[in-house]
Amino acid sequence: MPEAPLKPGDRVAEKYVLEKELGRGGMGIVFLAEDTDLERPVAIKVLLEEHVTDQGAVTRFLREAKASVKIQSEHVARVYETGRLPSGVPFIVMEYLLGQDLADRLELKGAMSEAQIADVVLQACEALAEAHAAGIVHRDLKPANLFLARRPDGTEVLKILDFGISKISTSSVLTKSQTLVGSPYYMSPEQLESAQDVDARADIWAAGVIMYELSTGQRPFEGNSLAALCVTVLNASPKPLDVVKPSITPEFAAMVARCLQKKREQRFQNVGELANVLEALRGPEVKSGAAERVTKVLQNARTVPDIPRRESDPAAERSSSWAQTNREATTQQVRGRRVLLASVVIVAAAGVGVVLGQLAQREPGTEAALGTPPQAEAPRPTEGAASTSAAFVSAPSTSAEVAPAVVRDPEAVADAAEAGPQESAASAASAAPAAVVGGPPSVSKASPKRAAQGATKSDRSPKASIAPDPERDPFLRRH
Repeated sequence: MPEAPLKPGDRVAEKYVLEKELGRGGMGIVFLAEDTDLERPVAIKVLLEEHVTDQGAVTRFLREAKASVKIQSEHVARVYETGRLPSGVPFIVMEYLLGQDLADRLELKGAMSEAQIADVVLQACEALAEAHAAGIVHRDLKPANLFLARRPDGTEVLKILDFGISKISTSSVLTKSQTLVGSPYYMSPEQLESAQDVDARADIWAAGVIMYELSTGQRPFEGNSLAALCVTVLNASPKPLDVVKPSITPEFAAMVARCLQKKREQRFQNVGELANVLEALRGPEVKSGAAERVTKVLQNARTVPDIPRRESDPAAERSSSWAQTNREATTQQVRGRRVLLASVVIVAAAGVGVVLGQLAQREPGTEAALGTPPQAEAPRPTEGAASTSAAFVSAPSTSAEVAPAVVRDPEAVADAAEAGPQESAASAASAAPAAVVGGPPSVSKASPKRAAQGATKSDRSPKASIAPDPERDPFLRRH
């Protein structure tokens, strides 16, 4: 027997005085102690010194306290404090309970009735509902961890003990020596195959094994070795409960059989479903409301991790609806940004078009003075065509594709200026090929002298061909 790090009479944390040893297990020892500050009895659990150097064992030991304080149910033993001894050994100060666990009860009094089993398992479901809602899977449910504590009025209340190997995160239940930590008799098939791949339905499997054992006095799976036991759990089917004990009702036997399905998808999917069946088996005359409380705990939980959502699960539908709404909002934002970017490009292009239009409206002589290369000479109009049709300059477009301003015939610019505004307007109607949609046409500016001459010749027919005057046409003077 390993030596205990403490003995009766020792003081812990300067206020707890150890009175006697209550029990010990493979990893720790539990003492009854007196809280000298509050004058109340407490239980102190201390890790054995041989495991202090095993970081995995220390983590599992302290995980029990972390898991317990997250569960407010009266069906979980309270944790008051944690700490370390001067030697570095961790300890947990817990609620002191008077009573006995179900393993001792089964040994002393034998098998229990269906009503008694339903009562204790319903209480366990209340604690498990809070644990599962908090993301905690116990993973080591067994009769020795279900404690029947006596209340001051003499009634009993079930308390779940030992959350030391509970799954709070993806930590393994294997030690460095690869030995299983837990009770293989109560482990689900998926837990035996992979400790990482477990969810709340592993606790439902364990509840089925416990109910089978409490009702018959024997476990559904046995083996002469750990390997043989694992093979039996993974492959063999237990004897039907009503065959082992004919007095068992078919409804109770069917409930236990459903908990012990190899495929977890065929078990009860949460403890709420199991609690409702247990409540129905007890009958309406002894309804305690436990099943309703369990269901509300699961429904009010923000998240219930490790339990895959089914298609009919309202929580999954709400999550899917939120995701769809978020995707639609994101798509609208992207579209809005694209429209804004396109608008900026169009406005910028329109501004460039305006600048190009203003440059094209200048006289050819001015363009040459500014260093603008002369435009390619357009084909001259045929005899009888309106010579002013080429005097129009394409206006800037409001679309993203802005055509550059083009002067089709430099000679026609002077003719259009001399023809006057009325003749220019008439020519615009017949100059469709030179027009660009997007704004009113711009006419090249004429000097005041040409404007006066155009006013005196406004009575000339627009069809008359006017010979250019080299003296007055800057373009001809340059060539």
